[in-house]
Amino acid sequence: MDKHSLCLYANCMYSVHAKLIDDMYKDSKDGITVLTVLDTRRPKQNKLFPVKIQVIFKRIQKYYSTGKSLSVEDWERLPITKISKLVQLRNSVKNSYDIVFHNVEELASRGEFSFDSLNLRLGRATGDTLNGALKAKRERLKEEERIGTMLYYDGILKTLISYRGNAIPFTEITVDWLKGYEKFMLQNKNYTTVGMHMRGIRAMVNEARKAGVIKESAYPFGKDKYVIQTGESRKKA
Repeated sequence: MDKHSLCLYANCMYSVHAKLIDDMYKDSKDGITVLTVLDTRRPKQNKLFPVKIQVIFKRIQKYYSTGKSLSVEDWERLPITKISKLVQLRNSVKNSYDIVFHNVEELASRGEFSFDSLNLRLGRATGDTLNGALKAKRERLKEEERIGTMLYYDGILKTLISYRGNAIPFTEITVDWLKGYEKFMLQNKNYTTVGMHMRGIRAMVNEARKAGVIKESAYPFGKDKYVIQTGESRKKA
């Protein structure tokens, strides 16, 4: 085999192997793709690279840690290795992958997928607190350079901290709680501002409901529950 043919053969084998790595942990559901990747952008102090679960939806990519790290060499042989240590690591990565894809699949099957909902289900929004959800939302908006909307959610977060502290569980947000927050806000703000804040809180509560963090019966907004008022409707009243 001449040198040119050998190079073509090597490239072909590399492509097949690379495809094997992708195919081992890669699935799609309703336009949402989930796959495992080795993040080689920045090595860790031990010179290894983190293994992550990548979720792609509407051209937006988000990464979820598996807590595992590998060298490029070990990553490339991970699909077919029989080395005990790497087999255990492969099984651990697969478990992390299955958790992410299972939650993506459930949300997609109900037509309710969003990264906010997925993050809540995976506990990435600091568990089950409204503060954590708002912080996660704020950081994503900052990454997307949507500064105006980021400042809007940041303002809501600051008033919530003043009202009830740094860790407000979603289960604490009831009709009475919302009325209390409204009363607290009206000490310094008008109904228009209160309504804007309430709509932001409702958006986070909606995501928590989709993610199953709060039960449908505990949802505090809507008819015969808490209704967000506008400045104009309050004036008429």
